[in-house]
Amino acid sequence: MKKIELNFKDKSVPVYAGEEIKNLLKYTEGRNVLLVTDNVIAPIYWPFLPEVEIVEIDAGEAYKTMETVEYLYKEFIDHNIDRNSLVIGFGGGVVLDIVGFAASTFMRGVPFAFMPSTLLAQVDASIGGKNGYNYIGAENFMIKNLIGSVNQPEFILTDYNLLKTLSLDHIANGFAEVIKTALITDPSMFERIEAKSSKLFDLEIEFISEIIPECIEAKGRIVTEDEKESGLRKILNFGHTFGHAIEPLLEAEEGSEHGKAISIGMVKALEISENIKGLDKNLSERVKKVLARIALPIDFKGGEENIIELLGNDKKKNADKIDFILLEAIGKPVIEAIDIEELGKMF
Repeated sequence: MKKIELNFKDKSVPVYAGEEIKNLLKYTEGRNVLLVTDNVIAPIYWPFLPEVEIVEIDAGEAYKTMETVEYLYKEFIDHNIDRNSLVIGFGGGVVLDIVGFAASTFMRGVPFAFMPSTLLAQVDASIGGKNGYNYIGAENFMIKNLIGSVNQPEFILTDYNLLKTLSLDHIANGFAEVIKTALITDPSMFERIEAKSSKLFDLEIEFISEIIPECIEAKGRIVTEDEKESGLRKILNFGHTFGHAIEPLLEAEEGSEHGKAISIGMVKALEISENIKGLDKNLSERVKKVLARIALPIDFKGGEENIIELLGNDKKKNADKIDFILLEAIGKPVIEAIDIEELGKMF
């Protein structure tokens, strides 16, 4: 087990990377604990959890809504949650996002912690304090995470053993974020992922116990410097501008399409980087090969007429422009303000 400290301006958040969920109570200090998970995860892991009160929510992006937040408020009241209690989100990104938001807004903020159960959540969703829920916009298109807050958990417990229960689809989705992290931060990390790309589904513990902490530390360096996303933190959106626009069009179920959308978004960002920043075209081909080896898509056809509207709803927009993340080289991301109409044409 490796303890990683994320030192924010007003709070230090320990990440216990490689700790097992059965040891949860070591970190709860005898408080009133309420664990929130979803109805897919609960039956799988119930035997491995310590004796704590458990509340289930429906699984999937479709339930990451204000209705679920209100349901959690009721459960918090029924379980006597107060500012001396601890709410724990146990699951993938959907669970963590909505539990973090509900806890952050209940009684103007009660303590919470995370136990991420997916690779995607372990390397990305659990780190940085972004919490929120989805808003249903025009023509019933989902606008992801439009309503939210930035608030840090008390701790994060990351159990690698949970990854063994994931489907190949969920593993691939997680590695999309791992690849993104490598592309924006570390050429060496990308080269190691590239070398292992035909065996990533094996989840070799030596590789996983190396790469997951590296991703946590890489994202941690960025979010602790720019917690509120006023500048540097925007680079974490590499692949996400198009990705989030595409995701509702892929008819996401239970969050399983996020990595696919980000995969397509990264390829598009690399192509635009070639045209605007002179990125070496060979890199795009290398990335496409890595993504293809783990069955992630690299192109998207259909729904283009909705792209401009969805891009216009993106949280990163500023008037008629949007901050788009491009690469000059691996580890050298740049923030480029691009006209939304022009960006839509590039799709």
